[in-house]
Amino acid sequence: MAGQYDATRWSPDRQVPWWPLADERQAPDSFDLWMLWSISRSLAANYAPVRMAVETRAALVGYLMPLPCSCDEEWNEKARAAFERRVMEPETFDAAGAVSWQEAQLLVQERAMIDGDHLTVLTRGRDGGGMVAFYTAPQLGEPGRDDKSDAPLGVQVDAATGRAVAYVLSVGRGDDKRRVRIPAEQAVLYRGKADPAQVRGLPELTAVINDCLDLKDVTAFLKAAIKLSASVAIVEEKPADDARARAASAWRSKRGGEGTATETGESAGGGAPLAPFVPAARVAGPQMISLAPGRKLSLVHDTRPSNENQAFAKRLLANLAYNWGFDPEPFFFVNDFASAGARFSLQKLNRRLRILRLPLRRWCSRVYRHVLACEMAAGRLPVPACEDWWRVRWVPLPDLTIDRGREVSGVINAVREGLADADEWTLATEGLTAKQVLQRRAANLAAAQEAAAEYGVPLGNLLPGAVGAVQTAQEPEPAPAPVDGEEVQA
Repeated sequence: MAGQYDATRWSPDRQVPWWPLADERQAPDSFDLWMLWSISRSLAANYAPVRMAVETRAALVGYLMPLPCSCDEEWNEKARAAFERRVMEPETFDAAGAVSWQEAQLLVQERAMIDGDHLTVLTRGRDGGGMVAFYTAPQLGEPGRDDKSDAPLGVQVDAATGRAVAYVLSVGRGDDKRRVRIPAEQAVLYRGKADPAQVRGLPELTAVINDCLDLKDVTAFLKAAIKLSASVAIVEEKPADDARARAASAWRSKRGGEGTATETGESAGGGAPLAPFVPAARVAGPQMISLAPGRKLSLVHDTRPSNENQAFAKRLLANLAYNWGFDPEPFFFVNDFASAGARFSLQKLNRRLRILRLPLRRWCSRVYRHVLACEMAAGRLPVPACEDWWRVRWVPLPDLTIDRGREVSGVINAVREGLADADEWTLATEGLTAKQVLQRRAANLAAAQEAAAEYGVPLGNLLPGAVGAVQTAQEPEPAPAPVDGEEVQA
């Protein structure tokens, strides 16, 4: 009667959201973010599976390296050299002097997974070169104070378009703590999954926080139970009508209670406490006990966690990988891979990684343009004649594979047929362009020829695989055969 859709009807069998929101502009508030930051950071710091999953996902996405693609090829090489010279050292790239270009990309990814977002401020060094400064999510805004200000959650937006206009940072400590407003043109708010309706990002662990907390609690309870059972390792069993314990207790009582002790939960018909048996002999330190007929000793063996509990915990742990759209095997259960399943799962993984690199490319492009613009303004990089100096292609790390030889052969064939770009492969594997790889190879061949001539060693002994290519390059092309009635000059 509430409507034609069953999903709109309340049922006592399902939990109803306590405060459902249909407008993303109303969520999250500062308290929600503060709670999510606290729990997510605690899990990443104290629960190894979460820490491993965060670092593994960041490592799978990896970092990007630039390949300038402006119309001026000579300037492209100078721009790439100037950029790497600036960003590869933390002292010239990070205002705090802590991270380099590659480390910064891993940092912003991990922070976005744990905190939801991470702010990068574009600044300059004393020499005029481009630098960056990093600020964590709790530094952006101040929980509980700016929800009703002109910059809710630390972000001032244009009311008409929702575009960020400025970011409000809380910097300093103690009495030196102050709020600084940074124009949006000078900062990059990295979010793993951007939403135009939300000014801040949610921690990417939000969907699995409860599962991780449950797993952490269950693990702690199981450890405590196993320790408790291990503290009482031996149990003695005896018949109910055994009189030996009462006799031994009475004998000890007549001697003044020497060495008496109470057996837990046992008494002689509600009378005097029962004493344990004394050692019958001592053999090289250990005590040997002689038990009465009908009695036996058994070790306590705790069967927890059961196979069913372990299987259920495995399913909850898999949610960490599902949270990012991955199969759980590459994260946690590599031994469960089969050959065909591994190939299909790696193909899914590689496609998913391309999607996850999209926000990372936006971050890299902003920082890349900032660094090059500062280098040109400082006079260390010439201003190009073309207007598309900002064009760049981002090269990721090579994809995962279970057959490296087949992949390399496929790349060689594709490059030879003009179906792939050699730069993309060489930059991902060697950090060099294809031209630089060829120049390095030519230098190695020239050095090998010089060494062979100096020491009188055949070149084939130094470079067996390259002898054929070298000889082919040195041999001149044969002269064409003369044609009847014509002279052909060599």
